[in-house]
Amino acid sequence: MANEPSAAPQTLEVPGEPGVYWCARHNKVKTRLRCGRCETPICPKCTKMGPIGARCPACASNRDSHVYQVTPAQYVMTFAATLVLSASGAILAGVIGFLVLFYAPVAGTLIGKAVIYITRGKRGVPLAAVASLGAVLGVLLRLGFSWVSLTMVSAQPGYVPEAVLPNLLTQAAYLLVYLALVISALWWWIK
Repeated sequence: MANEPSAAPQTLEVPGEPGVYWCARHNKVKTRLRCGRCETPICPKCTKMGPIGARCPACASNRDSHVYQVTPAQYVMTFAATLVLSASGAILAGVIGFLVLFYAPVAGTLIGKAVIYITRGKRGVPLAAVASLGAVLGVLLRLGFSWVSLTMVSAQPGYVPEAVLPNLLTQAAYLLVYLALVISALWWWIK
């Protein structure tokens, strides 16, 4: 049965075998490998390889890292930046039509990198959720401007709703595609 790593490496030493330890999680498995961060003895089943070496499961999934510690000011900056950038990108997305399939992932990547730059490298699910909310409100802002312009046009004499409404619905469909692709790219970069 798996044990939680609570003992120091000295207490996990195998008697009579220098440099050999009992795995901190699997107490019947001998190993010479230790976590490169906390020095906990780990067996091949427990080892999580990363860019900087072998880690125990606790250190490999370290969500308490400074990278995931986001301040309230950074959340506000993220929301504001994604709102403005998404609204700006949505203006172009409503105009270019089907090319939004190629444009939106690039726009989402640029917005995601802007968030990482603004927050000085912070990441995490809550930050991605705030960025997504900003992107949604940016697109809704763009749709609101389209609706206002439609109501202004409808007040003009000679207005033909059959000519304007399909154009607005097509733009809304492209903006929904834009939003889905931008949010996907944001989560890829920020999560």
